[in-house]
Amino acid sequence: MICQYKKRYTITTNMLDANDNLRLAGIFDISQRIAGEHAEIIGCGFNKMIEQNLIWVVTRHYIEFSRPVKDSDNIDVLTYPLKPRIIEFCRENEFSINDEVVTHSTSSWMVYNIKTN
Repeated sequence: MICQYKKRYTITTNMLDANDNLRLAGIFDISQRIAGEHAEIIGCGFNKMIEQNLIWVVTRHYIEFSRPVKDSDNIDVLTYPLKPRIIEFCRENEFSINDEVVTHSTSSWMVYNIKTN
């Protein structure tokens, strides 16, 4: 199993606020995209889950900014899951520019059965 997954993203204008800083929605979007890609690689992505009438649902997301992220910055995102809890699965994300961590986030996920609620 690939425990860590890393991918480079380019920050685009639709991810920015009025001051040209990365918006929270941009962080959420990138975090969910990379989590989904990693989940597919390790065998618990959307396609595998939906076969069992299950989906991943984000329940919490904690974000800490070290410095602003600007337009056209290339950002490397490293993601990895933490040890599962009873009903909660947490995932760490590190957003880096030129090997400097500029944003860190932790998201909590739960599995939801779309047939039985």
